[in-house]
Amino acid sequence: MSIHEKNDFDISNYDHMAVLMRHPNFNNDWQNSSESFSLTEEDYFYQQNDGFNSLPGLKGILYAIYISIFFIGICGNVLICYVVFRNKSMHTVTNFFIANLALSNILLCTFAVPFTSIYFFMSKWVFGRVLCHLVPYIEGASVYITAFTLMSIAIDRYLVTMYPFKPRLQLTSCYIIVLAVWILAGLLILPNGIFMVLVNTENGIYCDEVWPHESSRKAFAVLTLILQFVIPFIIIIFCYLNVCIDIKKHALSMPGAESFEKDEMERESTRRINRMLIIMVIFFYTSWLPFNIYNLTLNLS
Repeated sequence: MSIHEKNDFDISNYDHMAVLMRHPNFNNDWQNSSESFSLTEEDYFYQQNDGFNSLPGLKGILYAIYISIFFIGICGNVLICYVVFRNKSMHTVTNFFIANLALSNILLCTFAVPFTSIYFFMSKWVFGRVLCHLVPYIEGASVYITAFTLMSIAIDRYLVTMYPFKPRLQLTSCYIIVLAVWILAGLLILPNGIFMVLVNTENGIYCDEVWPHESSRKAFAVLTLILQFVIPFIIIIFCYLNVCIDIKKHALSMPGAESFEKDEMERESTRRINRMLIIMVIFFYTSWLPFNIYNLTLNLS
């Protein structure tokens, strides 16, 4: 008799078992099986939401938060794209990079927010096989696009500040960079969309990733963290740190002449832009990095 039959598991194949084994409490439950172990799929997938479902007030608050995030995210980012593309005076490299960030956020809000929130509230997947592959793929690609775009902005600001007399990045080059970012993001996150499976249970269908080899899943998790966060973060820190040092160094130069006043005005404009961009970077990393570290820890455990 197989081990899952012995313990009343109604699992059709070992892909389903792999999903259960990734649950953080699985090892503890399994160790206690010698005394009394009757964990079914219903118990396993629903126990994490028991406390949540018993608090309708909390559920209402979360509904309101998700809906607000969805509409504010869509409307705000669509407005950014409209302003940048509509006004020719806004057609600069930095603004096009910011518009690319907005497009990535629109993609994330359209797919990740509604589908993942409904999946969480219903505790089962009701959107079919195609969206089971597509939603996590788009979510991962969007994070990659955001990270690479922020890195591109930092490099552009570094070149503009450190080498002010050299030709600036042209819009044609900006378009090529944006296209390369989208293609690279789509390729790097491709396994996250391929290795998604629908897990059939008595209470519904669940969508989770199942890899053919455990070592491949762990390697992909580590590689994703490095490429999505570590490398862009190092480059961004290097660029903005040098920019800040350069601005501070020029601030110490003696003002007085008209040329100095004009230069100071340009430097102040640069400081404002850099502050805004640095805040965007901080928001991105504080929002996504803890989740990805948790996800990496879960995958490596």
